[in-house]
Amino acid sequence: MLKKDFFKGKRFTVFGVGLNGGALGAIEFLVQAGAREVIATDIRNRDELAPTLEKLKKYKNITYVLGQHRPEDFTTVDMVVKTPGIPWANEYIKRALEKKIPVETDASLFFQIVKNKTVAVTGTRGKTTTASLIAHMLEQGGKKVVRVGINRIGFLSELPHISPESIIVAELSSWRLSSLRKIEWRPDISVVTNLYPDHQNYYKSMEAYARDKQAILVFQTKSDTTILNFDHEEVRGWSQLTQATPVFFSASGQNLEHGMSLVSGEVVLHEAGTSHTLFPYETPLVGEHNKANALAARNVFRACPRVAGAIPNLQAVTSA
Repeated sequence: MLKKDFFKGKRFTVFGVGLNGGALGAIEFLVQAGAREVIATDIRNRDELAPTLEKLKKYKNITYVLGQHRPEDFTTVDMVVKTPGIPWANEYIKRALEKKIPVETDASLFFQIVKNKTVAVTGTRGKTTTASLIAHMLEQGGKKVVRVGINRIGFLSELPHISPESIIVAELSSWRLSSLRKIEWRPDISVVTNLYPDHQNYYKSMEAYARDKQAILVFQTKSDTTILNFDHEEVRGWSQLTQATPVFFSASGQNLEHGMSLVSGEVVLHEAGTSHTLFPYETPLVGEHNKANALAARNVFRACPRVAGAIPNLQAVTSA
Protein backbone atom coordinates (compact mmCIF):
# COMPACT_ATOMS: atom_id res chain seq x y z
CA MET A 1 0.00 0.00 0.00
CA LEU A 2 1.32 3.42 -0.98
CA LYS A 3 1.01 6.39 1.32
CA LYS A 4 0.81 9.92 0.03
CA ASP A 5 4.26 10.84 1.40
CA PHE A 6 5.75 8.24 -0.96
CA PHE A 7 5.50 10.81 -3.76
CA LYS A 8 7.15 13.70 -1.93
CA GLY A 9 10.43 14.90 -3.42
CA LYS A 10 10.43 12.41 -6.31
CA ARG A 11 10.53 12.96 -10.07
CA PHE A 12 7.80 11.51 -12.28
CA THR A 13 7.10 11.30 -15.98
CA VAL A 14 3.47 11.29 -17.06
CA PHE A 15 3.46 9.67 -20.49
CA GLY A 16 0.54 11.00 -22.55
CA VAL A 17 -1.11 14.25 -21.47
CA GLY A 18 -4.23 13.87 -23.58
CA LEU A 19 -7.61 15.55 -23.34
CA ASN A 20 -9.76 13.00 -21.51
CA GLY A 21 -8.86 13.94 -17.95
CA GLY A 22 -7.04 10.83 -16.71
CA ALA A 23 -3.56 12.28 -17.17
CA LEU A 24 -4.75 15.64 -15.87
CA GLY A 25 -5.84 13.95 -12.64
CA ALA A 26 -2.52 12.11 -12.39
CA ILE A 27 -0.45 15.26 -12.91
CA GLU A 28 -2.49 17.25 -10.39
CA PHE A 29 -2.26 14.44 -7.85
CA LEU A 30 1.51 14.12 -8.17
CA VAL A 31 2.06 17.87 -7.88
CA GLN A 32 -0.23 18.15 -4.87
CA ALA A 33 1.45 15.13 -3.25
CA GLY A 34 4.77 17.00 -3.25
CA ALA A 35 6.56 15.69 -6.32
CA ARG A 36 9.80 17.56 -6.95
CA GLU A 37 9.16 17.53 -10.69
CA VAL A 38 6.49 16.17 -13.01
CA ILE A 39 7.54 15.78 -16.64
CA ALA A 40 4.42 15.82 -18.83
CA THR A 41 5.22 14.47 -22.27
CA ASP A 42 3.02 14.03 -25.32
CA ILE A 43 3.64 13.70 -29.05
CA ARG A 44 0.95 16.33 -29.63
CA ASN A 45 1.80 20.01 -29.53
CA ARG A 46 0.76 22.77 -27.14
CA ASP A 47 -2.12 23.96 -29.32
CA GLU A 48 -3.62 20.48 -29.55
CA LEU A 49 -3.42 20.03 -25.78
CA ALA A 50 -4.57 23.55 -24.90
CA PRO A 51 -7.68 22.56 -22.86
CA THR A 52 -5.63 20.35 -20.53
CA LEU A 53 -2.67 22.73 -20.29
CA GLU A 54 -4.98 25.58 -19.35
CA LYS A 55 -6.12 23.63 -16.28
CA LEU A 56 -2.50 22.98 -15.27
CA LYS A 57 -1.07 26.48 -15.67
CA LYS A 58 -1.43 27.24 -11.92
CA TYR A 59 1.21 24.62 -11.08
CA LYS A 60 4.89 25.53 -11.19
CA ASN A 61 6.86 22.29 -10.96
CA ILE A 62 5.69 20.77 -14.25
CA THR A 63 8.10 20.38 -17.16
CA TYR A 64 6.36 20.06 -20.52
CA VAL A 65 7.95 18.01 -23.28
CA LEU A 66 5.54 18.30 -26.18
CA GLY A 67 5.76 17.27 -29.82
CA GLN A 68 8.41 14.70 -28.91
CA HIS A 69 9.54 12.20 -26.29
CA ARG A 70 13.02 12.26 -24.76
CA PRO A 71 14.57 8.92 -23.76
CA GLU A 72 16.06 10.41 -20.58
CA ASP A 73 12.58 11.24 -19.29
CA PHE A 74 11.94 7.52 -18.99
CA THR A 75 15.27 6.39 -17.54
CA THR A 76 16.24 9.06 -15.01
CA VAL A 77 12.99 9.49 -13.07
CA ASP A 78 11.58 7.68 -10.04
CA MET A 79 8.42 6.50 -11.79
CA VAL A 80 6.59 6.64 -15.12
CA VAL A 81 2.80 6.98 -15.13
CA LYS A 82 1.51 6.00 -18.55
CA THR A 83 -1.81 6.66 -20.21
CA PRO A 84 -3.65 3.29 -20.17
CA GLY A 85 -3.83 3.05 -23.97
CA ILE A 86 -0.06 3.18 -24.43
CA PRO A 87 1.10 -0.44 -24.96
CA TRP A 88 3.60 -2.10 -22.64
CA ALA A 89 5.59 -2.87 -25.79
CA ASN A 90 6.11 0.85 -26.46
CA GLU A 91 9.82 1.63 -26.90
CA TYR A 92 9.87 4.22 -24.11
CA ILE A 93 8.06 1.95 -21.67
CA LYS A 94 10.62 -0.73 -22.49
CA ARG A 95 13.44 1.71 -21.77
CA ALA A 96 11.97 2.49 -18.36
CA LEU A 97 11.46 -1.15 -17.44
CA GLU A 98 14.98 -2.08 -18.57
CA LYS A 99 16.27 0.52 -16.10
CA LYS A 100 14.03 -0.90 -13.35
CA ILE A 101 11.92 2.26 -13.34
CA PRO A 102 8.40 1.43 -12.10
CA VAL A 103 5.64 2.00 -14.67
CA GLU A 104 2.09 2.55 -13.43
CA THR A 105 -1.28 3.80 -14.64
CA ASP A 106 -3.71 6.05 -12.79
CA ALA A 107 -5.73 2.98 -11.81
CA SER A 108 -2.79 0.98 -10.45
CA LEU A 109 -1.67 3.95 -8.35
CA PHE A 110 -5.22 4.54 -7.15
CA PHE A 111 -5.70 0.99 -5.92
CA GLN A 112 -2.32 0.97 -4.18
CA ILE A 113 -3.53 3.96 -2.17
CA VAL A 114 -7.21 3.09 -1.65
CA LYS A 115 -8.31 -0.04 0.21
CA ASN A 116 -12.06 0.59 0.33
CA LYS A 117 -14.61 -2.02 -0.64
CA THR A 118 -14.75 -2.09 -4.43
CA VAL A 119 -17.15 -3.27 -7.12
CA ALA A 120 -15.31 -3.46 -10.45
CA VAL A 121 -16.92 -3.91 -13.87
CA THR A 122 -15.37 -4.88 -17.18
CA GLY A 123 -16.50 -6.29 -20.51
CA THR A 124 -16.35 -5.32 -24.15
CA ARG A 125 -19.83 -3.81 -24.12
CA GLY A 126 -22.17 -2.61 -21.41
CA LYS A 127 -19.62 -1.90 -18.71
CA THR A 128 -20.44 1.82 -18.45
CA THR A 129 -24.19 1.17 -18.17
CA THR A 130 -23.71 -1.66 -15.68
CA ALA A 131 -21.28 0.28 -13.50
CA SER A 132 -23.58 3.31 -13.55
CA LEU A 133 -26.56 1.16 -12.53
CA ILE A 134 -24.62 -0.37 -9.66
CA ALA A 135 -23.49 3.04 -8.40
CA HIS A 136 -27.04 4.41 -8.61
CA MET A 137 -28.49 1.43 -6.77
CA LEU A 138 -25.90 1.68 -4.01
CA GLU A 139 -26.72 5.34 -3.53
CA GLN A 140 -30.43 4.59 -3.46
CA GLY A 141 -29.64 2.10 -0.73
CA GLY A 142 -27.96 4.77 1.39
CA LYS A 143 -24.34 4.00 0.54
CA LYS A 144 -21.68 6.60 -0.13
CA VAL A 145 -20.32 5.86 -3.60
CA VAL A 146 -17.24 7.09 -5.41
CA ARG A 147 -17.25 6.43 -9.16
CA VAL A 148 -13.97 5.95 -11.03
CA GLY A 149 -13.43 5.21 -14.71
CA ILE A 150 -17.12 5.70 -15.55
CA ASN A 151 -17.92 8.16 -18.34
CA ARG A 152 -14.35 9.48 -18.33
CA ILE A 153 -14.26 10.11 -14.60
CA GLY A 154 -10.64 9.80 -13.55
CA PHE A 155 -9.11 7.79 -10.73
CA LEU A 156 -6.58 9.92 -8.88
CA SER A 157 -8.80 13.01 -9.22
CA GLU A 158 -11.40 11.27 -7.04
CA LEU A 159 -9.14 10.61 -4.04
CA PRO A 160 -10.30 13.73 -2.12
CA HIS A 161 -13.90 12.44 -2.23
CA ILE A 162 -13.15 9.12 -0.52
CA SER A 163 -13.89 8.47 3.15
CA PRO A 164 -13.56 5.20 5.09
CA GLU A 165 -17.20 4.25 4.44
CA SER A 166 -17.08 4.93 0.69
CA ILE A 167 -17.69 2.10 -1.75
CA ILE A 168 -15.71 2.38 -4.98
CA VAL A 169 -17.51 1.50 -8.21
CA ALA A 170 -14.93 1.17 -10.99
CA GLU A 171 -15.26 0.69 -14.71
CA LEU A 172 -12.07 -0.97 -15.92
CA SER A 173 -10.79 -1.31 -19.47
CA SER A 174 -8.49 -4.14 -20.49
CA TRP A 175 -5.68 -1.56 -20.63
CA ARG A 176 -6.11 -0.52 -17.01
CA LEU A 177 -6.57 -4.14 -15.96
CA SER A 178 -3.20 -5.02 -17.50
CA SER A 179 -1.55 -2.68 -15.00
CA LEU A 180 -3.63 -4.03 -12.12
CA ARG A 181 -2.50 -7.56 -12.96
CA LYS A 182 1.07 -6.46 -12.25
CA ILE A 183 0.17 -5.55 -8.65
CA GLU A 184 -2.11 -8.61 -8.22
CA TRP A 185 -5.02 -6.39 -7.24
CA ARG A 186 -8.46 -7.80 -6.53
CA PRO A 187 -11.90 -6.21 -6.06
CA ASP A 188 -14.46 -7.46 -3.54
CA ILE A 189 -16.94 -7.95 -6.37
CA SER A 190 -16.01 -8.33 -10.04
CA VAL A 191 -18.56 -8.13 -12.86
CA VAL A 192 -17.89 -9.26 -16.44
CA THR A 193 -20.60 -8.26 -18.91
CA ASN A 194 -19.37 -10.05 -22.06
CA LEU A 195 -16.39 -10.51 -24.37
CA TYR A 196 -16.16 -9.68 -28.08
CA PRO A 197 -13.20 -8.95 -30.37
CA ASP A 198 -11.97 -5.42 -29.68
CA HIS A 199 -8.80 -3.29 -29.65
CA GLN A 200 -7.27 -5.58 -32.24
CA ASN A 201 -4.85 -2.80 -33.19
CA TYR A 202 -3.48 -3.04 -29.62
CA TYR A 203 -3.62 -6.80 -29.03
CA LYS A 204 -1.96 -9.37 -31.24
CA SER A 205 -4.61 -11.97 -30.44
CA MET A 206 -8.03 -12.44 -28.88
CA GLU A 207 -6.33 -14.54 -26.22
CA ALA A 208 -4.14 -11.61 -25.16
CA TYR A 209 -7.17 -9.33 -24.94
CA ALA A 210 -9.07 -11.89 -22.86
CA ARG A 211 -6.09 -12.38 -20.55
CA ASP A 212 -6.07 -8.70 -19.63
CA LYS A 213 -9.82 -8.78 -19.00
CA GLN A 214 -9.38 -11.83 -16.77
CA ALA A 215 -7.17 -9.81 -14.45
CA ILE A 216 -10.35 -8.51 -12.82
CA LEU A 217 -10.93 -11.89 -11.14
CA VAL A 218 -7.80 -14.05 -11.18
CA PHE A 219 -6.50 -12.71 -7.86
CA GLN A 220 -9.83 -12.79 -6.06
CA THR A 221 -10.09 -15.03 -3.02
CA LYS A 222 -12.81 -17.18 -1.47
CA SER A 223 -14.19 -14.19 0.40
CA ASP A 224 -14.88 -12.38 -2.91
CA THR A 225 -17.60 -12.69 -5.54
CA THR A 226 -17.45 -12.71 -9.34
CA ILE A 227 -20.60 -12.03 -11.38
CA LEU A 228 -20.43 -13.51 -14.88
CA ASN A 229 -22.58 -13.57 -18.00
CA PHE A 230 -23.75 -17.16 -18.35
CA ASP A 231 -24.90 -16.52 -21.93
CA HIS A 232 -21.31 -15.96 -23.09
CA GLU A 233 -19.62 -19.34 -23.03
CA GLU A 234 -16.09 -18.04 -22.63
CA VAL A 235 -17.01 -15.61 -19.84
CA ARG A 236 -18.96 -18.39 -18.10
CA GLY A 237 -15.80 -20.50 -18.10
CA TRP A 238 -13.83 -17.80 -16.29
CA SER A 239 -15.37 -19.06 -13.06
CA GLN A 240 -12.65 -21.74 -13.23
CA LEU A 241 -9.89 -19.09 -13.13
CA THR A 242 -10.68 -17.68 -9.72
CA GLN A 243 -11.25 -18.66 -6.11
CA ALA A 244 -14.11 -16.16 -5.88
CA THR A 245 -17.68 -17.39 -5.52
CA PRO A 246 -19.26 -17.35 -9.01
CA VAL A 247 -22.72 -15.87 -9.50
CA PHE A 248 -24.26 -15.84 -12.97
CA PHE A 249 -26.82 -13.81 -14.88
CA SER A 250 -28.70 -14.82 -18.01
CA ALA A 251 -30.97 -12.71 -20.19
CA SER A 252 -31.86 -15.81 -22.22
CA GLY A 253 -33.69 -17.61 -19.41
CA GLN A 254 -31.05 -20.20 -18.51
CA ASN A 255 -31.55 -22.33 -15.41
CA LEU A 256 -28.66 -21.33 -13.16
CA GLU A 257 -27.09 -22.88 -10.11
CA HIS A 258 -26.71 -19.47 -8.48
CA GLY A 259 -27.75 -16.11 -9.87
CA MET A 260 -30.55 -14.37 -11.78
CA SER A 261 -32.16 -14.97 -15.14
CA LEU A 262 -34.91 -13.38 -17.17
CA VAL A 263 -37.72 -15.84 -17.95
CA SER A 264 -40.82 -14.73 -19.87
CA GLY A 265 -40.52 -11.18 -18.63
CA GLU A 266 -39.92 -12.17 -15.01
CA VAL A 267 -36.71 -11.89 -12.98
CA VAL A 268 -36.01 -15.33 -11.52
CA LEU A 269 -33.65 -15.95 -8.62
CA HIS A 270 -31.70 -19.23 -8.52
CA GLU A 271 -30.18 -20.29 -5.21
CA ALA A 272 -29.03 -23.65 -3.89
CA GLY A 273 -30.86 -25.65 -6.53
CA THR A 274 -34.17 -23.80 -6.18
CA SER A 275 -35.72 -21.07 -8.32
CA HIS A 276 -38.43 -18.54 -7.65
CA THR A 277 -39.80 -15.46 -9.37
CA LEU A 278 -38.87 -12.15 -7.78
CA PHE A 279 -40.82 -9.60 -9.84
CA PRO A 280 -41.64 -8.54 -13.41
CA TYR A 281 -38.70 -7.14 -15.34
CA GLU A 282 -39.17 -3.38 -15.66
CA THR A 283 -36.58 -0.79 -16.60
CA PRO A 284 -36.48 2.45 -18.58
CA LEU A 285 -33.36 1.15 -20.35
CA VAL A 286 -34.05 0.19 -23.96
CA GLY A 287 -32.45 -2.60 -25.96
CA GLU A 288 -31.97 -6.33 -25.50
CA HIS A 289 -28.38 -5.84 -24.33
CA ASN A 290 -29.55 -3.78 -21.36
CA LYS A 291 -31.50 -6.73 -19.99
CA ALA A 292 -28.18 -8.41 -19.24
CA ASN A 293 -26.71 -5.18 -17.83
CA ALA A 294 -29.65 -4.76 -15.45
CA LEU A 295 -29.44 -8.37 -14.29
CA ALA A 296 -25.71 -8.03 -13.66
CA ALA A 297 -26.31 -4.95 -11.51
CA ARG A 298 -29.13 -6.58 -9.55
CA ASN A 299 -26.92 -9.57 -8.84
CA VAL A 300 -24.46 -7.40 -6.91
CA PHE A 301 -27.00 -6.90 -4.15
CA ARG A 302 -28.43 -10.38 -4.06
CA ALA A 303 -25.04 -12.03 -4.20
CA CYS A 304 -22.99 -9.96 -1.80
CA PRO A 305 -24.83 -7.98 0.90
CA ARG A 306 -21.55 -7.92 2.85
CA VAL A 307 -20.35 -5.21 0.48
CA ALA A 308 -23.50 -3.77 -1.06
CA GLY A 309 -25.85 -4.06 1.88
CA ALA A 310 -29.46 -5.12 1.72
CA ILE A 311 -31.88 -3.09 -0.39
CA PRO A 312 -35.41 -4.05 0.67
CA ASN A 313 -37.19 -2.77 -2.45
CA LEU A 314 -34.85 -3.99 -5.16
CA GLN A 315 -37.44 -3.75 -7.93
CA ALA A 316 -38.36 -0.15 -7.19
CA VAL A 317 -34.75 0.95 -7.05
CA THR A 318 -33.79 -0.50 -10.42
CA SER A 319 -36.99 0.53 -12.16
CA ALA A 320 -36.64 4.19 -11.14
